Amino acid sequence: MLARFRNLSIKKKIVFFLFILSAFALFVSSILFIIYDKQQFKRKALRDLSILAETVGNNNAANLEFFMSGKEDAKKSLQLLSSDAYIEMAAIYNVNNLSFADYAKKGIGYRASEKLEFPTDTIIFSQDKIIITKPIIYKNHTHGTIFIQTNLDEYKERTTKFLIVISLIIILALIISLIMAIYFQGLITKPIINLADLMKNIAETRNYSIRSDYNSKDEIGQLSYVFNEMISRLGKQNKDLKIAKDRAEYSLKIKEQFLANMSHEIRTPMNGVIGMTDLLAETELSEEQFQYLENIRISADNLLVIINDILDFSKIEAGKVKIVNEAFDFRKLVYQYRDIFEKRMTQKGLFFTIEIDDAIPNFVIGDKVRLNQILTNLVGNAFKFTQKGGISMKFKLKSVLENTQIIEFEVIDTGIGIMKDKLEAIFEEFNQATNLTTREYGGTGLGLTISKQLVHLMDGTISVESKFGEGSSFCVTLPFGVVTDTKNMVANQIDTPKFNKIAVNKTLNVLLAEDNKLNQVFAKEVLLKNNMTVTLVENGKEAVTAATNNLFDVILMDLHMPELDGYQATKQIRTLLKEPHSLVPIIALTAAVTKSEIDRSFEAGINDYIAKPFKAEVLIKKILQQAINKEFLNESQKITNLDYLKNMAGDNNEIIAEMIEMFIDQISEYVTNINKAIRDEKWDDLKLYVHSAKSSVAIVGMNKLRADMQLFENAVKARERKEDYPEMLANFISETNKGVVELKEILTILKK
Repeated sequence: MLARFRNLSIKKKIVFFLFILSAFALFVSSILFIIYDKQQFKRKALRDLSILAETVGNNNAANLEFFMSGKEDAKKSLQLLSSDAYIEMAAIYNVNNLSFADYAKKGIGYRASEKLEFPTDTIIFSQDKIIITKPIIYKNHTHGTIFIQTNLDEYKERTTKFLIVISLIIILALIISLIMAIYFQGLITKPIINLADLMKNIAETRNYSIRSDYNSKDEIGQLSYVFNEMISRLGKQNKDLKIAKDRAEYSLKIKEQFLANMSHEIRTPMNGVIGMTDLLAETELSEEQFQYLENIRISADNLLVIINDILDFSKIEAGKVKIVNEAFDFRKLVYQYRDIFEKRMTQKGLFFTIEIDDAIPNFVIGDKVRLNQILTNLVGNAFKFTQKGGISMKFKLKSVLENTQIIEFEVIDTGIGIMKDKLEAIFEEFNQATNLTTREYGGTGLGLTISKQLVHLMDGTISVESKFGEGSSFCVTLPFGVVTDTKNMVANQIDTPKFNKIAVNKTLNVLLAEDNKLNQVFAKEVLLKNNMTVTLVENGKEAVTAATNNLFDVILMDLHMPELDGYQATKQIRTLLKEPHSLVPIIALTAAVTKSEIDRSFEAGINDYIAKPFKAEVLIKKILQQAINKEFLNESQKITNLDYLKNMAGDNNEIIAEMIEMFIDQISEYVTNINKAIRDEKWDDLKLYVHSAKSSVAIVGMNKLRADMQLFENAVKARERKEDYPEMLANFISETNKGVVELKEILTILKK
């Protein structure tokens, strides 16, 4: 009850209180008036009755002297009291208190007693009657007593009439007080309600220019003044926050652009340095020359590590790193570190051991790329700071819970160790144990920071124990999923990619669009060594001209070039040229490895990308892959492109086949849902279904249909062209039917 009252509006509370107070005041006033009236009635009644008794008694004093004749006169005298309807009985008693004469009202059923029961000169006021006795005095002698008894009917009738009148007065007064309460509460609550409405309006519209115009000097006026001051400050703070937000977003955009530009500007010459180093290593060199070359390679690799650390840290900081869980061979991933580090360990005179708990299964589900990055950072860090002794990697299965298994691994070294007061600081960005460490061993101080952030993104933990001068132990625990179908995993690991079983039966004609001289030499040399013909251009404009005049098997396109960049050149090739020139596979050679840059390249029509710096074998593999894809189907009739799907699936043919089958199965569901939404005019549902269908066709590379579905989605959002929706659906059905034919042919090849 109290809770319900608390939830009432101020208006109702004020009316309620005023009404209750008025009712209470009227009720108390009525009670007091009734008590007062009763006292007044009692005083008046006793006075009048006393006078009457004295008068009757005095008139009958002589009658008491004459017993016989006087008795009759006394009775006649008492009979005169019958004119008073409220007198029930009366009696005259002689000096011996014996009845001399009496009177009784008709119908009461009783008379005065024969002997006086009350003392002379008595007044009794009871609940229902008044009794009075007065001495009869004549010539200073008492001759007897007069007794009169009257009822209180007069008082009861008076009280009843009074209650009726007072009730009417109370009801009328309450009605008037209610009306006045409702009227006067408005004077109090209206400005408060207006203030509340202003607050609600400001909260909804974020319009901080609104002000209260209540200017009274009462408490509400003071509240309005404070409210206006608060809104002014909020408006200023909101404006400052918006400016700060815009600056932060602009700063982030500039930062991303800076990182993209720096990535390109640094990676492009790095690609040339590393590439030319690899080419030079294949020539005949003296031992001294080879040592110099090896030092150049090590320096280039170290510089690349620093660049990758900075870019990885920036991506994690911006929240652009996503954890991708897939099944992989855990033991294979771990044991690869023997190949990577064992030779370097031996050259440095260090031992290197790997121990894996037998309870750990071969295959687990997790993000192998991020796990590899964590292990590389920890082992590379240990290698850098260990001059004698060695490094051990230990892996054990800590626990298994339903479909999750917790694997703990340690990287233990006998290196320089870390001082106790520096243990926490080593995980901070751009921080190393001491300034001497930075000068002597180099590095960005980001490796451990990145590792810690990746571990947390994977819902794991990382800790360190170390003794200065004796070594360190980094311990990581990570959750992994359980692989149930290990047979297929083993078969998939053994089998080579089925795409590669198709041979390229001709010399490939490659267009190389690259403005960096060093990269031109490196890439051209690699292509020529692999029996490919090369046409070299230095900007995007020349690339479009060359692609117009010649039909190439593959185009290698640098994204950042003068005249016309790689994005614009690709768009012009895809939109301005005629088939088959417009369908040539294009591989981006890019130092721009941010997700936004990669997404932008695919949107422009690029089939695949190679991040600089790249190895020669990676370049050749990508070219052959695109050439093979080109021979899959007649390009003039092909409406699907699996480049994006293959890149997303990591060239895992089993996943590619599964995704294709899933797409084929979903077509009928999309058609049913879209058709039903159009028929029922459920436009929000239609927008959702069209958007989902658009995303699905984009995955299998039906780019023309994707563009059509985008127009469909835009029309639904704007509630426009409703009459064209059935035709747009018919186009979706027609194009997906064509695409399904191609996809089924690909499935047949994949499942051979």
